[in-house]
Amino acid sequence: MRRIWFAVMGGTFLLVGVGFAGAFGLEGTTDPATAIALVLWFSAALLYVLGGLGKSIGGLAWFQFVGLGNVCLGLQLLTQIPVALADGIPGTEALVVTIATGLGGLSLSFIGLDWFRGGRHFDLSAFDDGPSAGPEQSR
Repeated sequence: MRRIWFAVMGGTFLLVGVGFAGAFGLEGTTDPATAIALVLWFSAALLYVLGGLGKSIGGLAWFQFVGLGNVCLGLQLLTQIPVALADGIPGTEALVVTIATGLGGLSLSFIGLDWFRGGRHFDLSAFDDGPSAGPEQSR
């Protein structure tokens, strides 16, 4: 029953996204990078909710929805790198944070792709009836 926490996390992401949109308005969506980041954010939230509720739509299992949600969040973090580099980064600290965020996005995307494939490197059996990353699956 632990996978329900993915639905809780997805619902929280939805609330935070709607709260941001309500607080700051949607004027920023005219910027392509911001629009892409918002689409990826809300896509990840919806995918987490679907995965957390155990839905199977279009032949995709719950862990594949969560994996795609991870990929969306990772790509959302990666979209910030070209924007920050194009705008010019004022100091070394900001450059380090931008690169670290991008690397975190890459690792989150890798985990998401692995989950989409069935968890060959990251064990999904801890979340109810997910596939296990046993030695028979490693090759």
